[in-house]
Amino acid sequence: MSKNKNKKKNKNLPLRRTELGQKVRRNGNIFLHIGKTGGTSVGMVIKELKSQGCKNLPVKVGHSFTLQDILGVNPAAKVSFLLRDPADRFVSGFNSRLRSGRPAHEHVWSAAEAAIYAFFPTANDLAEALYSSDERRLSAAHFAMSHNGHLRRGYQFYFGSVEALKQAEASIGTVAQTHQLDKVMEAIFAPAGVTPADLGAFSRHAHAAPRPPAKLSDEAAANLRRYLAAEYELYEFILANHVK
Repeated sequence: MSKNKNKKKNKNLPLRRTELGQKVRRNGNIFLHIGKTGGTSVGMVIKELKSQGCKNLPVKVGHSFTLQDILGVNPAAKVSFLLRDPADRFVSGFNSRLRSGRPAHEHVWSAAEAAIYAFFPTANDLAEALYSSDERRLSAAHFAMSHNGHLRRGYQFYFGSVEALKQAEASIGTVAQTHQLDKVMEAIFAPAGVTPADLGAFSRHAHAAPRPPAKLSDEAAANLRRYLAAEYELYEFILANHVK
């Protein structure tokens, strides 16, 4: 069986039954990659350092798994991650799939995504439709939110609730916002003997969007703040309690 087929087969397995789960069990220094927060840059550095023979590197856990999945495999793990304003994540996630993941990846659209982007050419169009009085646009908007992987997997997916985060407080490692990427990188690579000067040799911008996103309208921004209320609750709790 090819490597790609193995990846697809393992995608639906619980973390404890995957090769990644075995790494998590052996190494408690975990980086949880929340989509559209800058984690691809961390993965690139891990890959490059591994190719150089570096040991004791952090384990990067991808989009499909949660904090509880990780702690279910290794209760002693320290889980670090990056954080981003939910509306910014929404725009970045929409635009990333609009580009089919390029430049860092290339994943062709699903049939659902083709329909979404035919209906909503921009992130602003989708955000403005979230509370539309037009039932067709409203239905299409909610379909779009549930059929884009980056949009449907938010902080609720990764952490559950504020109460769940409180219970897992001792397991939270270094947390920073996307623009503070260096802070997380320095913390998770320190056990491998990688210094800030070493990290400076790596590009942090390999996965940057080709151009800055267009600004959201007032209506779109207000709709997102309302629609993503539970996301903002988690985001603001983490900012207040885990970002220093």
